[in-house]
Amino acid sequence: MSGDLDMGGQLVSTIYVGDEATSWTQTVGLTQDAVGLRVLKAGDTMSGDLRMSIGSDTVRSLGCDGLTVGRGFSLPLGNLQNQLQFAVVAPPQNQTPVTMQTTDGFLVQINNELVCQLGDTGPDNQVIIHRIIAMNNNWIKFLRDPAEPQDAATKNYEDSRKPEHLLSDPGPVRIGGPARG
Repeated sequence: MSGDLDMGGQLVSTIYVGDEATSWTQTVGLTQDAVGLRVLKAGDTMSGDLRMSIGSDTVRSLGCDGLTVGRGFSLPLGNLQNQLQFAVVAPPQNQTPVTMQTTDGFLVQINNELVCQLGDTGPDNQVIIHRIIAMNNNWIKFLRDPAEPQDAATKNYEDSRKPEHLLSDPGPVRIGGPARG
């Protein structure tokens, strides 16, 4: 059926829910109960898990797009101190990257094995690498001079520490031929 249904002033007196008949009053009550379970498009809070089915789509998106200058998007992860955030800035300012703000760092794992950790709860707030770093023929720059025996050293630091070989002047040296006495 398509279009309007002209009931000619008549009312629906019985509605079937499944195999059982229900009154209009019961139907309105069921509808009101369902309204209480919905999540509003703005300003509502949901409790429980939010699971989205991929259905027949190849990608399911969660987030915000179409941001304009001065607007941003934040995805809190437990509290406002742990979140992913992004804001659009006006030219000529450079666009800032997506920011990950955490209270205790960020840990990357693959197959439950540690890969790297950005920040920690210690006083140095270190970046900790747990795997080999492949530099792909790129440089490591701005390395400070070593302070501890296990610290990496720059070429300049090593060159400056080479012992100087001071030779006393042996006089003329002939290369290639019998030595003269």
